[in-house]
Amino acid sequence: MNDRFKYRAYITSTIDIATSEEKEVSFYIDGVAVYEDGDIGFSRDKLLDALDKLDLTKNQKEQIESDISENSYCRDYDWFSIDFGEKEQCTGLKDKNGKLIYEGDIVESNFNGLGRILYNHAALTVAWKEEVYFYGHRTPSTPIPLDVENIEIIGNIHENPELLK
Repeated sequence: MNDRFKYRAYITSTIDIATSEEKEVSFYIDGVAVYEDGDIGFSRDKLLDALDKLDLTKNQKEQIESDISENSYCRDYDWFSIDFGEKEQCTGLKDKNGKLIYEGDIVESNFNGLGRILYNHAALTVAWKEEVYFYGHRTPSTPIPLDVENIEIIGNIHENPELLK
């Protein structure tokens, strides 16, 4: 369960897309540190790994790196410390495909023979008791025991909010 102490962050930055137009770009950075005050820290390498996954020009990726660097209160070129971004902690568990489950993930499962049901465990709480529970978005007061052998991550609340409808 050491994976339970891993974090990822969902970051939004602005890039130029034309001479006078800007566009917001959002992306995940894996392996971030979360400070006691809730701020986020990550290495330049982690940022570059995240930017490599985006369909952007080299100039646009450099704009994002520059934006984050300017907003970082750490003055080390290889480490960024920021007070914005959405932090998501790993549950320490994996779905049926072996993918780590984080807060913010949307999972699909067959639960008690009721068919396909969506659960969003970030917006509606992961309970850390003896086991992890997902709280279904239709019945947030009823904990649903997690059966990782039967669940699959199908998206997350930031990139796929339509899955919750």
